[in-house]
Amino acid sequence: MALLLAYQSYERLETASLMRERLDRLAARKLAPPSRAVIEDAKRWEALALERGFDWHRVFDSIERVGNPDINLLVWEPDKANRKIAVRGEAKNDKALIAFIESLSIDSALKYVHLVRRQPLKRGDTEAVAFEIRATLL
Repeated sequence: MALLLAYQSYERLETASLMRERLDRLAARKLAPPSRAVIEDAKRWEALALERGFDWHRVFDSIERVGNPDINLLVWEPDKANRKIAVRGEAKNDKALIAFIESLSIDSALKYVHLVRRQPLKRGDTEAVAFEIRATLL
């Protein structure tokens, strides 16, 4: 019985020694650089994490707070990487547009709010103003 126990202990020691040698050889090897597909996949995951982590509620709440019945927002173009946003829409008149821009400028979720494009519109008897506003997200 003692001989069997001694033999089993020797086998375990030998197996552990072989495993340690294998691990040392694997650790000594240099890893190959990641493939282009792996790098692209990591970039996509990073972009997804950035998008999911962005606090959109704050931006939407800001726009709703300064909402104006004379303003129709048509397009949102967020640039999350650069923390900027472009908003296109139509205003009933210049007075409503100026009031909207001023209200956005005062709000705490946006800074550097500025008018990029303004174009008068005429649809039948109705006149309006098409606009594009850009701002930086805080």
